[in-house]
Amino acid sequence: MAESMVMVETPHNDFITDQRPERHIRLRSFTYDEIYAATHGFEVDRFLGQGGFGQVYKGFLDSTNQVPGQEVAIKRLDLQGQQGHREFVTEVLILSNVHHPNLVKLVGYCTSHGQRILVYEYMPLGSLNSHIHEYLMTGKLTVKIDIYSFGVVMLEVLTGRMARDERLPESERNLVAWALNFLRRRELDILVDPALQGQCSQPCLEHAFFVVSRCISESPNMRPSMRDVVASLTVMSEVRNRRRLDRGGRSTPTRTIALIGTLDAAHQQELALFRTLDAAHQQELALIGTTRATIREKETEESSA
Repeated sequence: MAESMVMVETPHNDFITDQRPERHIRLRSFTYDEIYAATHGFEVDRFLGQGGFGQVYKGFLDSTNQVPGQEVAIKRLDLQGQQGHREFVTEVLILSNVHHPNLVKLVGYCTSHGQRILVYEYMPLGSLNSHIHEYLMTGKLTVKIDIYSFGVVMLEVLTGRMARDERLPESERNLVAWALNFLRRRELDILVDPALQGQCSQPCLEHAFFVVSRCISESPNMRPSMRDVVASLTVMSEVRNRRRLDRGGRSTPTRTIALIGTLDAAHQQELALFRTLDAAHQQELALIGTTRATIREKETEESSA
């Protein structure tokens, strides 16, 4: 394998080099003016967050008046912080030789004007702690967390998929995130495991998915109690058992019809609640869209001025 070389400028205008027979990712060396332009002068609207070593801003590389450039996350290290320039250079050299689907890609760096700036690919869904399980975020175990976990297990059973499967396309690896899109559009035929086709009645199947949709709700307060979940599943089980008895001639159809009516009424209540939650979600998305449009109009006016 061919050797690769990375050179990073130091404050004394010399270079630290790294030469090793590893796979090299070409990094771009940015000027401070390029970084400044990409972040609109590190304006507040571009601020994404702050870590232990500095601030992170959203930027657009190589933008024109008509076309926005590549979205990036620009990490501006604190010059008074604990990480010195040599540690910064070491980080650049290491990251230049690291490439993995689970790691954020380093696009380039900037050392001009005495700055220490790293430019990463932009991840629109935020950091990992925005998506990890509630218990890992809060450190507290609650009944509602158990309800969520039960909903995930139930979803695995209904879909025949694992909660996380790296073998699938990226958009389908997270079972909950993938399933929510179809649950909101009520496209349940796409979700159901082919092995369950013909094993459950359509009303039971639909009701099961709506129970799941409540259990995995992002808001803990919107999740049902375990008592409600058990009641729903009990009725579904009764309907299935009665159907079997009816086919064997050991039960009256009237009892089964009554149970189906009970299930249908419960299903309609669940459906009404789901539609209410979905409407609130759509209103929230519309508000976010309006806010973003206003920000873009403001940026356009400022750039034209």
